[in-house]
This record gives sequence, structure tokens and C-alpha cells, in this order.
Amino acid sequence: DRSSTSKNVPRYGGVSFLTVGFLYNNLILLVKTIAQERRAKMPHSKESIYSSAWAKSDRLTDDSMPLITHCEDAGAVAELYWEHYLSESCKRLIEEWLSATGAPNANEIAKKLAVFLASSHDVGKLSPAFSIQVEHLRAKMESAGFPYTNQMSENERRFYRHSLISQTAISAWLEKKFPSSPAPRIRTIACISGGHHGNYQEKSALREAGPGTRGTGTEPIWRQAREALLQDLQAASGLTDDELEMITKNGLTQPCQIILTAFVIVCDWIASNADLFPYHSAN
Repeated sequence: DRSSTSKNVPRYGGVSFLTVGFLYNNLILLVKTIAQERRAKMPHSKESIYSSAWAKSDRLTDDSMPLITHCEDAGAVAELYWEHYLSESCKRLIEEWLSATGAPNANEIAKKLAVFLASSHDVGKLSPAFSIQVEHLRAKMESAGFPYTNQMSENERRFYRHSLISQTAISAWLEKKFPSSPAPRIRTIACISGGHHGNYQEKSALREAGPGTRGTGTEPIWRQAREALLQDLQAASGLTDDELEMITKNGLTQPCQIILTAFVIVCDWIASNADLFPYHSAN
């Protein structure tokens, strides 16, 4: 703002950087508060089957971030982003589709769905293909009961990217939870997690990366842990089984898929900023 009468305080868009700094610090505090509130809704998160899973690691310091923490952060960012930053036209498009399929309180359900999708996008990191990458974190998961019995080449491990596993895991979980919902419509929801790195998954890859495969984990504990995490993240989002089943029966339109994928990408991008959300110290 070049017209500002103050010569000493830098400004951007009419807002001083001092104000931006104040808002920034309070925004991060608010996100963390929301994340704590979300965790309080998750009945199994403290001593859960998935508590040893990790999401991020700094190879220089050995600092890391538990998967559940990143899920909580992404969900908290999503709550704020939906309320304060996502355009009304984007929200309205999703709300109108849900309303057209018979959803009561479509605006509330749309937000809860968006928050759930943002918080659950990295469930595929709870897999051998991802978690084997850092030795001391792999060892921690192994001591918690996760077996690493299948040897994979680096090319094979890279094929089982976590976004691919996220999509197949969410599809399988929803199909098991709501057996009367059509699988193709379930895939219109699960594909959002599969696309959170900017590319949707190929059908051939999806067929090869279902639960029980080498990269996703052949032992039942891997699938059980992912299902437990998804169940808890659904509870934290406030999305009820009736609401989620209604969405799976009707699916999402392509415009809804694109908007929600972009929404998840932005929330993940913010929640992955280590300056905003520091890793846990290795010490």
C-alpha cells in the first residue's frame, strides 16, 4: 500500500506486516487448538493400533511427525480454510449437488466431508512401502506389531506410492462399511485422496495396489490399522455413518471431485510446512 502514511512499517495489501505476524501466530495457535479438539473426538487415538505410524521425517536431524499428528493438522487447516478462504461458489457447487441428492443440511455435510477427505488423504502412508523408508521409524512400527516380511525392490516400492494406497484403502473401507453402495460411486470419493499430489491414479495401478498386496501389507494388521484410522478421522470430522452412506450411494460429480481434490491439496500443502507445524524432536 504505497499510499500509507507510515514510512516505517512495511505493508502488503493495506495490512502491515506487524499485523500479518500477529494474525499468523494466532492462526497457528487456532489450528493447533482445533487439532486438539478433533483428537478429543477420536476415541482410540491415544493407544491405537496406528499410533506408531509416521508421516514425515527430516533425514538430517532424525526429527519426525506421527501420521496421526499430520492427519489432525490437515483436518484443522481444512476447517479454517473451508470457513474463511474457500470461495462461496466452490462451496455452493458441492452443497447444491448434495442437496440435489437429498442431503439435509447440505452445507454442514459438505464441510464435514471436505474436512474428512483432507484429514484422511495420507492414510496410505500406513503401509510397508512407505514406512520402510526410514530405518529407526520402521523399527518402531515393527516393535508395535507391524511385520515387514515381504522384500521389495526400490522400483516396486516406488510403484506403491502412498497416494495410490490411500485411494485403494478408502475404497475398500467404504465398500466394506456400506456394501449396498455401488463401487463406482465410492470411487468418485476415494479418487480425491488418490489425486492429492496432482495426478489421479491409473486403473491398472489401482487393480495392483489393493489391500493385501505386498506394498500395502499382506498381513491383516496393516488393513486393520488403516480402517481404525479412517474410522477415527470420520468421527473427528463429525460425519455420521448415515451421512457418509448417503454420499457413497450417490457419489460425487466431476466438478465436485476437482474442487475437493484442489481443496485437499492446499490443506496438505499448508499442514506440511515444517515452519508452521514443526516435527517432533528425535531427542
